[in-house]
Amino acid sequence: MARIGFSTSRHLPTVRVQPRSEFLHAVGPGAAVATLREVLEPELGQLRLWVNRVDLFADWQGWTLTLDDAHRFVCRADARRTYEVGGTLTGFEFGSRKTKTLLARLYDKTADVAAKDTGWWHEVWSERYLHGLPVHRLEFEFGRQSLVEFDLNTPDQVLGAAGDLWAYATGEWLTYRSPTGDQTRSRWPLAPEWQQVQAATLGHRAVGLERLRLARRSTSIEKLLPGLTGYQASLGALIGTEGIDDTLGAIGHHLHTYEIVSHTQFADRVARRRSELELR
Repeated sequence: MARIGFSTSRHLPTVRVQPRSEFLHAVGPGAAVATLREVLEPELGQLRLWVNRVDLFADWQGWTLTLDDAHRFVCRADARRTYEVGGTLTGFEFGSRKTKTLLARLYDKTADVAAKDTGWWHEVWSERYLHGLPVHRLEFEFGRQSLVEFDLNTPDQVLGAAGDLWAYATGEWLTYRSPTGDQTRSRWPLAPEWQQVQAATLGHRAVGLERLRLARRSTSIEKLLPGLTGYQASLGALIGTEGIDDTLGAIGHHLHTYEIVSHTQFADRVARRRSELELR
């Protein structure tokens, strides 16, 4: 659901809460705030919530970016970075988190999903996702200093201003332009792709916790299968079995033997892993 930290320092909030992305997309931002209140207030009393950071993003397919496009971005921040893997562009970053104001990232989300094993994103994209076509995400991270400048403090204030924050970020802070002969890039016209970016509604469709849990389990199983198949095949070769059924039938004996040698029940190992993976 969320990471929760406590502090007795007078210079830090008593409680710091960081909702997990999976939870936010399962129930929606508003419901996530309400749920956290329900969990924490019976233990801590009435809470006064302040937002330290908010990330706004939108995803697209069909937008191909290369290193040659870097000069087409006009940004108020001086700090810029490009990211590559094997000579292929994976994203741009604008601004610096150290300023606690505004940071933007534009990157290949499908590559990020594969690297971080977060296949449940396909459930969020649902039928809108076209398989085989990369998804690019534009994400703006508004830090505390930036929110103060907009006079936004509480979760309700921030959620209510999401559209205005997006309009500022994509209309004034960062833009993507179509080059002309003008030496001043800020006078170049907005690129058609960026006009679609500006028109993003930031609408949210709650996917449901159970649906995302099932998607996460399915992704984890798929990741385990190559290694599991390899170990099963090696065991079958060593003990003289040939197929799936006879190999699985023989594994039980060896697992029971290892329980005795290791002084640990297999059921205990399963229970511990279930707790580590936060599975019900």
